[in-house]
Amino acid sequence: MIIQPCGDSTMPVNRLIWILAALAVCGTCTINRGEAPRTAPGPGLQVEVDAPGRVLILSNGGTAAVYYTILERRFAARANWAACRVPGQCPSVPPAGRTPVAIDSIAGYDSDARDVIVYWWRLKNAANGTLRPDSVRSHIVPIGLAPR
Repeated sequence: MIIQPCGDSTMPVNRLIWILAALAVCGTCTINRGEAPRTAPGPGLQVEVDAPGRVLILSNGGTAAVYYTILERRFAARANWAACRVPGQCPSVPPAGRTPVAIDSIAGYDSDARDVIVYWWRLKNAANGTLRPDSVRSHIVPIGLAPR
């Protein structure tokens, strides 16, 4: 692996690892703003976000339900939230289903909002018999160009 010099020093390996991890996370979710649908690679991990106008459409191309939380990007920086673990109480997208979410219903949304963060996960059985998120994935979705 070659690390290109940045100024007088080389890019720290820790920073490179974080960049690669961020790219891997972004590869599990796609945004679609009117172009042909794009689906993320990986068996059972296909989640798509479409942002036509004043609504987000979450699509689940997988074989298990996807649970989600959506926060306005600036609000997310100070929000204290946890991934929901109770299927009947969590917002979700069913397997091979789609769920619309009105932009103005998103936590922290205001008229100056330009981006939201879609956090999503699947629930799996923990060793103690409870459900827990497999991993929480996220993607930033631009909404600033949506007509008001």
